[in-house]
Amino acid sequence: MRGLPLLGVDVNDNGIRDDVERYIIKKYAQYPKYPKTKTALALQYAWASQKILENPTMESKKYIDDALDCESYWIDTKTRHMSGFEYIQYSVKHGVFNNPEIKDKIYNTRKRIEQKFSFNASLGGNIFDGRDKSIDNCQININE
Repeated sequence: MRGLPLLGVDVNDNGIRDDVERYIIKKYAQYPKYPKTKTALALQYAWASQKILENPTMESKKYIDDALDCESYWIDTKTRHMSGFEYIQYSVKHGVFNNPEIKDKIYNTRKRIEQKFSFNASLGGNIFDGRDKSIDNCQININE
């Protein structure tokens, strides 16, 4: 992986590295439950992570927050009548952001990991308000 460019190859210019995009589509298209939704959520997360690689500053936090809030919104629509324990079980089973394989694929070089650390350092010492979980945080309408 030596000499690999930081931002990687993105032939279709959608803001997601091609290797990450292929991995996500291959992984989530096969899921028996919610394959399109999980693919869309994972692609939004990958896009937001790419934004962090491009610009590891506080301004990039919005993109990752939108991706996380979108997933939380979707999980909340499926778990409204569940207990707290059932909610956690569902989130772990169906959430895409808790998948370490995606993070390993996105941050797969030393330079990319360093950029992620730079981003985390830019957030250090700040206090953030809670955000609303809303369909407006999603890049696509995951209700459809």
